[in-house]
Amino acid sequence: EHPHHLRPLRPQPHLDPLVLGVPHGDVLEGGGVEVGAQLAVAHCGRLTPAEAGSIGADFVTDFLPQRAVLAQSALCVTHAGLNTALHALEAGVPMLCVPIAFDQPGVAARLVHHGAGLKLSRRRLAPDAVETALERLLNEPRFRERAEAIGAAIGQAGGVSRAADAIEDWIAEARPMRRPA
Repeated sequence: EHPHHLRPLRPQPHLDPLVLGVPHGDVLEGGGVEVGAQLAVAHCGRLTPAEAGSIGADFVTDFLPQRAVLAQSALCVTHAGLNTALHALEAGVPMLCVPIAFDQPGVAARLVHHGAGLKLSRRRLAPDAVETALERLLNEPRFRERAEAIGAAIGQAGGVSRAADAIEDWIAEARPMRRPA
């Protein structure tokens, strides 16, 4: 099932694979990047309609139902925020990370370390580097295999329920601290 406002995006014999792009244009405006993929861009309201229209993607909008689109995607271009990274891993989708700030460089480094993605520097972004990274992510199965394996491990970890149980167990076992007299 796909979102009602999008046609099916999962790679099919007559369609190119889908790439979900979530940065606000800097990766995607490089020009000259051709990898034979459909491109959906969610710019989070950071582009004007004219700017959005100039990207040349198959779908450009302010927001997309991220989990639904990732479930149909071949890869994700992201700033490597933790929510997007976890959603992509949940869907078994490898990532091209272009971190900007905060936790993003650390998340990107971990994704690269564990084989679920590649990282490019935003300051040194060039169309040929983007094209090479996208081609690797689309054509080397190990990236998807690692993303799927990590996503499965996260799914089996127990989530919020297991975390709450661990905290409750720790509190129950903790001894009250005594203050010196």
